[in-house]
Parts: sequence; structure tokens; C-alpha cells
Amino acid sequence: MKSSPKVAIILPVFNTEKYLKECLDSIINQDYKNIIIYAIDDGSTDNSLNILNYYSNKNPAIHVLHQKNSGVSAARNLALNSIEHDESIKYVSFVDSDDIISKDFVSTFVKELTSKNADYGVCGVISFDGELSNQVQSYWIKDFSR
Repeated sequence: MKSSPKVAIILPVFNTEKYLKECLDSIINQDYKNIIIYAIDDGSTDNSLNILNYYSNKNPAIHVLHQKNSGVSAARNLALNSIEHDESIKYVSFVDSDDIISKDFVSTFVKELTSKNADYGVCGVISFDGELSNQVQSYWIKDFSR
């Protein structure tokens, strides 16, 4: 049986202790299991780093990186540099630390990317203030220039 492609989830974190546990729980409770999580503490001054360390001690799929506060792009780039030569990773997803992803977020993306032979996917969000609203839109894009 063919194994499922490995997905790296990159999670920049800066002072989001209020949301971080729910975010991490939504990632580690995915129905898709072949994931690795790169959580980058971007110089948080709240309890975010302690939360990340607690979760990484409980779950070997979570790798915590740390940098002085340099912004979300630098945090994502730090993680991308860390995984650049890991040929076992097929897909990369970015999640914000104040987001909660649905239980089938990763499995849906892998299924759609694979079935459409896409190079990357873009999706929208469902915002919530007590109730879910806004329609999610997904786009699957194939780069034919290669």
C-alpha cells in the first residue's frame, strides 16, 4: 500500500497564548496523520513559548524553533530553511497561530492537490464570532511552465 505524502505545517507564533492551545489541538487532531509541525516562536513575550514547549514535549511531530521578533515572513522562512532538504516532505501548509483548522483540513488539501495534480492550493477562511459565516473557496493551481 502506498504511504500518504508527508505534510509540513508551518506555524509562526507571536504572543498568541490566548488562542495557541486551540490552534495546536486543531492541528494535532487532524484525521490525516503523516504531518510534521514547525512552530516558530517569533520572540513572544507572553506564555506562547511555554505552551509550544509543553506541546512539543508531548508530541514528537512538533518541532519548536525560536527567533528574535522578526515578523511572520521571517518565521515562515526559518521553517522553510529547516525543511528545505527533507525530501520526505511533499506538501507545506501555513497556519496562523490564532486559527483553528477543521479536522479534515490536511486530508482535504492532500486529496485535492493529488487528484488535480496541482502544484499548490489556496483556500479561504470561515470567520466566526459565535457562528460560522462566509463561504470557503479553494483554488488548485498547476504550474505548466516547468
